[in-house]
Amino acid sequence: MQHAFEKRRSPGRPKGAPNKTTVQVKAALEKAYDGIGGLEAFTRWARENQTEFYKLYAKLLPLEVRADIKHEGSVTIIVDTGIPRTPDGPLVEASPC
Repeated sequence: MQHAFEKRRSPGRPKGAPNKTTVQVKAALEKAYDGIGGLEAFTRWARENQTEFYKLYAKLLPLEVRADIKHEGSVTIIVDTGIPRTPDGPLVEASPC
């Protein structure tokens, strides 16, 4: 039985629903990104600042990958980041969808 002085707890945000502030910040960052030149400017910056670009890129990769491999001989592990690659490096010219 609920007492008169007890407050009902709201169910809160449904599981999986995005935080409103996060959504707003991401939208603002996207507008700023477009405002400073978008993909073309970012690619130019990445070519001119490869060390900083790779530091940023490394933060997007999984921190840890666990695998239990029982196999004799060599094993090739391919990590698919979803980023297109060229034979001479990871930077490619791309256009937004």
